[in-house]
Amino acid sequence: MNTDIYKNEGKHPVPCSFCGRTINKHLWQIKKNKNNFCSPKCWSEYRKEWARGKFIGEKNPQYRGGKISINCFICGKLTLICQSRFKKYMHHFCSPSCYYEWRRGYSRKFKEKISWKYNCEICGKEYEPQHTHKNRNHKHHVCSFECYAILRSKTYFGENHYNWQGGKSYEPYSKDFAPHLKEFIRNRDYRQCKMCGKIEDNGKLDVHHIDYDKNNCHPDNLISLCHDCHVKTNYNREYWIEYFQKFMTNRLESFQPTLPLAVNQ
Repeated sequence: MNTDIYKNEGKHPVPCSFCGRTINKHLWQIKKNKNNFCSPKCWSEYRKEWARGKFIGEKNPQYRGGKISINCFICGKLTLICQSRFKKYMHHFCSPSCYYEWRRGYSRKFKEKISWKYNCEICGKEYEPQHTHKNRNHKHHVCSFECYAILRSKTYFGENHYNWQGGKSYEPYSKDFAPHLKEFIRNRDYRQCKMCGKIEDNGKLDVHHIDYDKNNCHPDNLISLCHDCHVKTNYNREYWIEYFQKFMTNRLESFQPTLPLAVNQ
């Protein structure tokens, strides 16, 4: 670009293409741009007007025929709505006030038409749930937490429970699983949970069977766990078996007993 234009020609007055205000521009700027603006605000407003004129109505490639006139469902007033809203909704309104009036009347009719009262499956008491939208699709209906606890004990008991293992919990422990063996395992593990590292405080740590076999009381199959971690091992047993077996293997490999020095005779 020739820089001599700045020196020789200087600036020339030109009107703003949007507001008409006179501004000074260089000649090369006037020749380069079809439109000239005094500020970014005028440029933005001009772009909006240009877009409206170019893409509004039938000029828009997504034009579907424009708005249609329809009577308000409450007051009957003629109003214009988009075709997409006409296809999507069953009732149409001219204002928010008509919409809220319809909502109030519809909710009253809806509540009168449908009864939300149920009979408790445990005690037989008739009750009305507080959150109807959460309870109407439930298979079971109970009136209180006490009845809910009784329902769960009956419905999710034995083979109906999702964590049913074939009745292993009813199998008796081996006679070798005595208190002195448990204390030996706790002392071996330094009175510390081997999952979370919790130190034994008031209550004693639980002694867990790694392979879940109550008759296998070998010390390598026993490990100390706190009560919270012991509960976690009741789920996904195959994972915990592999986890604790690797733990015990690494523990034995890292253990190097120190032999006593030979005494010269």
